[in-house]
Amino acid sequence: MQPPKLIFERRLDYPHQRSGWAYAQRALEPLLTTAPSAIVLDGMIERNFSRELTLALEQGRIPYTRPWVGFFHVPAEIPEWFDASKSPLRILSLPAWRDSLPHCRGLITLSRRHRDWLRQRLPDIPVLALRHPTETPEQKFDFEAYLRHGQPIVQIGWWLRRLASIHALPLPKERKSLLIPETPDRIPRFLRAVEGERLDAGAPPLEQWDAAVLSRLPNPDYDELLHRSVVFLHLRDAVANNAIVECIVRRTPVLVNPLPSVREYLGEDYPLYFETLDEAAAKAADPDRILAAHRHLAAFDPEYLSARTFCRELAESELYQSLPTPVVAEKSA
Repeated sequence: MQPPKLIFERRLDYPHQRSGWAYAQRALEPLLTTAPSAIVLDGMIERNFSRELTLALEQGRIPYTRPWVGFFHVPAEIPEWFDASKSPLRILSLPAWRDSLPHCRGLITLSRRHRDWLRQRLPDIPVLALRHPTETPEQKFDFEAYLRHGQPIVQIGWWLRRLASIHALPLPKERKSLLIPETPDRIPRFLRAVEGERLDAGAPPLEQWDAAVLSRLPNPDYDELLHRSVVFLHLRDAVANNAIVECIVRRTPVLVNPLPSVREYLGEDYPLYFETLDEAAAKAADPDRILAAHRHLAAFDPEYLSARTFCRELAESELYQSLPTPVVAEKSA
């Protein structure tokens, strides 16, 4: 392992995520140091340069004036109802970004497609692609349980989803459900996205959708849901998608449109890609195809999305090795 060289600009907490970005940040602990000359690591560029832009400027967090690296999470094309200010197209145009760029020693993203997009726009900055890690729970998908429970299809998550597609998916209502993914303090953001997607798709209000609506679940109940259900995702865009990585480690089949970043994670020959909702419904009605998708996911290397792999691939990258080692590399507690 390379010596520790990084210090987080801030530790970001995401209590609404099971094994999301907070988990990924903890995976980088071996690379962290308290040395004064450490390279600043911005774990989520979109936080300082979008969501908290005014506060970050007032507090002097940005623009960066010392060497730094950072993670980009969000793709370029974002509808307004999903908060388009997070788009890298907007961030790269900010004065604070332009003032930070001379001190940037590298950027990290979570798909090769996003890496290539950034390289085209920032040709003088090294850009690395890593896979988003996640924890692997003991409970995995059980095909027989899926059949016993009536072959349920559940839409999970909300960010950059075509949320009304679960309503339009041509399957019996008793097979379909929508899991509300947010904690109470974040429900307004979810409902704003639902309303934008509903109007865009010409769908009725949420309470009239042709699917059951499930409240946010405790972790054991969530694991049980993915143990006996097929997940449905109709994505507008993606870099790394938490639902995809959670399905991979649980071996839970996921019906999803084959966006480039999705194919990076699931593979080109994954059996449950769909281009239309009719195709998605036909594949959901084919138990043999569902079983084939489960077996496809079960064949993945257990370390594919592990915290160890995430940390090791960053440490072994040309980007990380190009960073100077702090004079006093005292590992943080």
